Amino acid sequence: MESASTESGITRRVTRTVVTRTNYGASGGDATLLIGDVVSGDNTALDVSNSLSTDVILASGARGTTSTYSISALDHDLSSFKKRIDANTEEQREHADLMAELQHKVEEYRRRIADIEGQIAAHRSDEKVTFDIKESTEVWTPEVTLTSGDFTIAQLEEERRRNEEQRLQIARLQAEIQHLQQRYQIDMHDKDRLNQNREKNLAQYLSEEQKRIMDLWAELQQVRRQFADYKDQTARELKAQREEFARMSQNVGGVVRKLSITSIGENGHDAEIVEAIKRFKQIQTISTGASVDDYNALMKKYEEAIERIVELETLGSERVGKDTTLDVELKRTKERLTECQEVLRKLHYLAKEHVSKVKIEKRARSLSPGGNVVPLEVLRTVRNVMRMHSTEVQQLERKFKNTQLEMSDLAVRFEASEETRKRVEKQLLDAKAEISIHEKAVENANREVRRLEDRLRASEAERSVAEAARVKLDEEIHRLKLIIDQTITDGERKALEQIEAQKRIIEEEYKTHTAELMRRIDTLQDDNRRLKGDLNTIKEKYRNLEIEYNTTLRKIDEKDLVIKRLEEIKGDLLKDLEKQRARFDALTNEYDQIKANYDSSTKRITAMEMTIKELKHERDEMSKQKEDLARQLADIAHKMELETKKREDIEKANIRHLNEIEKLKVQITEYEAEVAMLRRHNDELDTQLKMTQAKIVTLENSLTSAQKEIVSLNELNAKLQKEKNEIMNLKQRADHDIDVLKERLRKLEQEIDKLHAENKALHDSEEKANIAYKEESNKVHLLQRELQEAKAEIDELKKRLAQMDEANKERLELALRTKTPDFGVYDTTYITEARVKELGDKHRLDTERLENERDELARRLRLLEDELAEKQRTIDRQHAEIDEQKRRYEAEIERLKTELANLETKYQNELEDERDRHSHEIEALKAAEDDLRNKITHLEKKLQEALNREKLLQKEIAEWEEKYDTLNKEVHKLRDEIETIHLNAEKEIQKWKTEAFTAQTELKNLEAVNETLRAQLAAANERANSLNRTINEQAAKIKDLNSHIRHLEEQLMEVKATAAAFEADLQSTQSRLEAIEQKYANVQLENNKLRGEIDSLNRQIDVLKGTNAANESEIERLKKKLVQLTAINNEQVDELNRLTTNKLTNSTESELSVIK
Repeated sequence: MESASTESGITRRVTRTVVTRTNYGASGGDATLLIGDVVSGDNTALDVSNSLSTDVILASGARGTTSTYSISALDHDLSSFKKRIDANTEEQREHADLMAELQHKVEEYRRRIADIEGQIAAHRSDEKVTFDIKESTEVWTPEVTLTSGDFTIAQLEEERRRNEEQRLQIARLQAEIQHLQQRYQIDMHDKDRLNQNREKNLAQYLSEEQKRIMDLWAELQQVRRQFADYKDQTARELKAQREEFARMSQNVGGVVRKLSITSIGENGHDAEIVEAIKRFKQIQTISTGASVDDYNALMKKYEEAIERIVELETLGSERVGKDTTLDVELKRTKERLTECQEVLRKLHYLAKEHVSKVKIEKRARSLSPGGNVVPLEVLRTVRNVMRMHSTEVQQLERKFKNTQLEMSDLAVRFEASEETRKRVEKQLLDAKAEISIHEKAVENANREVRRLEDRLRASEAERSVAEAARVKLDEEIHRLKLIIDQTITDGERKALEQIEAQKRIIEEEYKTHTAELMRRIDTLQDDNRRLKGDLNTIKEKYRNLEIEYNTTLRKIDEKDLVIKRLEEIKGDLLKDLEKQRARFDALTNEYDQIKANYDSSTKRITAMEMTIKELKHERDEMSKQKEDLARQLADIAHKMELETKKREDIEKANIRHLNEIEKLKVQITEYEAEVAMLRRHNDELDTQLKMTQAKIVTLENSLTSAQKEIVSLNELNAKLQKEKNEIMNLKQRADHDIDVLKERLRKLEQEIDKLHAENKALHDSEEKANIAYKEESNKVHLLQRELQEAKAEIDELKKRLAQMDEANKERLELALRTKTPDFGVYDTTYITEARVKELGDKHRLDTERLENERDELARRLRLLEDELAEKQRTIDRQHAEIDEQKRRYEAEIERLKTELANLETKYQNELEDERDRHSHEIEALKAAEDDLRNKITHLEKKLQEALNREKLLQKEIAEWEEKYDTLNKEVHKLRDEIETIHLNAEKEIQKWKTEAFTAQTELKNLEAVNETLRAQLAAANERANSLNRTINEQAAKIKDLNSHIRHLEEQLMEVKATAAAFEADLQSTQSRLEAIEQKYANVQLENNKLRGEIDSLNRQIDVLKGTNAANESEIERLKKKLVQLTAINNEQVDELNRLTTNKLTNSTESELSVIK
């Protein structure tokens, strides 16, 4: 139970040390624990709280006065808190290790003490004691002079008072530390709540940003789809217009051909011209006399020119219609162009509005149609918008990656916090287990208390039984006194005088024995007090070394109260003992009266002298036993002298320890001075704490917001983890898509190679077609050249015709003037007309043939152009698709490159920031490390001093343990001897009890005989009266009776001598028993004292309680034995009285018989 209580106290102190010793400021610093430096530990806790508040103030000042933290500031705070928590756990672990080492040392001491006790219990003395202590009447008295322990008690009281003050101060500081720890926990809770709120806000902001990005992406995709639709629509419209233009051109060509073919045959409006030409030719031929061939050729050319003019006029009319249709188509295309420009303008304005981030209401305004927009600008603005979107997306992706990194850091920190939480829960479970152990120890202590109370009640019951027996004995003594008063005679008075003398001698011996025993008890009590003082000093040393002063003081106070109660009980018992002594004095007075009566009756006890001789023989035997006991007591005295020498050595060692205690007191005064300095420093820190508390109040809001943000960040962490998983899945899908696209790209490249081959073939065919086309164009150019030459010839012919017309006019005028015959004119005109007709037919056939060839060439050219256009379109479409794929892949590559560049720049920036911050922290840590190294060197010096002191104390402890081992061995020897003596004494006591029982039975028989003798005595008195009247007659008979009486008196003297010897033997045996019991009690006290010394190394108060309980039990036992001895003495006296009365009655009966 005692070990469990000490373990509970130690574990309680361990847990208290772990809870109160929290140093958040020292990151990674070595923590050292001094044995008696409790106040300094609390001061460091105050320093830690101050440093914590200053750190928080610096962090808040660095972040600004705003209530919202940035992510980097939050990361910094979390890293600092993590470092502090790690440092705290490290220090707690070190404290736990130190306390575990101390507990291990205590367990080692206990184990060693238990081993020593086991050795003492197992040890038995080899010496065989063969003496009987009944014959020893000498009493050993120690020659040791005891010094007063008042000075040491006063010093211990002063030390206790100082330690009480320090305990109160430590308790106050612990309460302050607990209050600061509660405030810190509240601040941390608020900060967690603020960080959660910040995480929620950040998650909401990110979700809103993602929604905005998705909306913008949807709008962009919609714009892209619209743009692609517009592009396809314009392409389709242009293609339709081109086809329609080609169809119209074909239609116009067919109409022109029809008109050119039918105009000459159907229209006859040139007949007059032809006739006029014929007449002019005829006139010309007549007047000029030119050759007919030249004229025919001229007329042929003229006809051809006329036909060409007609054809050109028809072509001009057709071109006018074609121009109208083209104008209509041009208007239609212009309208479509305006629509496309409006669409482009809208796109341009949308892009500008997106760039300038105009609101939706402004965006919904009507766009002015005025002003042309350059498509390149539109394309540029759209590209800028797309680029801005891509940059925004990249920024958001970077933010997302940053948040992922932060969330990973937060996850790591969360795991670390989970590990710390698990460690704290494990410590809490250990503490609960220790508390359960303490509760079990308390229950065991309560059971022990109940057991002691039961013993106390049993002792009270025994005392009540003893009191009842004492009352009964008093009644028996009173009754015997009355009987003795009745049976007093003159002869008995003499015997009573002798018995009184013997009793007086016995009482003097008893008084001397009791005085000597009281003196020995006082000396032993002084020794006990002195040893208690020594043990108190040693206990205080160990208490100071193991930092158990605060718990032991409470126990000391409780035990002081218990000791006071026990002292009160002891005082009550002493009062009861004084009452018993007073009663015993009254009994002795009554016994004196009885002896006076007995002196008168001794004259009649001469007849018992023969029995007294037999008792003398027994006395001789008992004297022999007494001599043996004297020798044994001499041996014991020699041993006790050796013990006194050892005690002197112990006293010297005690003096040395007192000197060391003085030195330790000087050190304690030095420590008190240091404590005063620390108090002053604590006062300064209190002022600083009060100043910082105001700042802390301002920081609480920011801490709450930070805690809310931490909560929101935790939620965001979960969301981002999910998003991260989704993104990783999307990334895998994108990688798969990229692989598919690469495969498609490879296939497209293969198709492109095929298309390149086809293009080469088409180029070759195109070159061939171009060559043919060039040949045909050359032919057309030749024809055009011929046409131009024909035109020139026609112009010349026109000029000639004009000249000829003029000449013909002149000739006609001349002819008219001259009046030439009509027959010649008609002949020439007819001939010219025929020739002109032939030439016209021939020319018409040639033109038709040339036109057919031209149409055929044009048709072939159009077919080739269509095929070329179709091929070109396919090639353009394929090139467009290839360009689109290339552009998309290049954009993707550019985007990835920009992302990589941005990530590299961001990583570089973050690395530089981290490097700067790390360098700053390293500088701060170096400064802190220097300070801590200085402190560590100082503490190491103190620790070295403490270790040296501890080594000295361990050496002293080893010496004390050696002495203790020797004492334990001797105590075990004495215990064995005492056990043997106790067994012998119990045997003798049992024998004397049986003898007392037989004596009691004899007393009862004697009482019965005494009653008969009373009756006979009454009859004898009557007869004596009758005999007095007949004395003279019976003189001779009286002489004979006198001789017989002398003979009886001799017998009575012998019986008296034997009774005296028997009483002396009884007294000696009683004194021996008392001495043995006193020695046994003293040995038990010494044993208890030594056990108390062993236990006082751990608990002084339990020893005092045990010793007091032992003293109480000894007092009760001594009371009981005193009552038993008094009862035995009274029984023996009653037996003697009965014997005397029996002898007297026998003598009287014999006398009466003689008389009869």
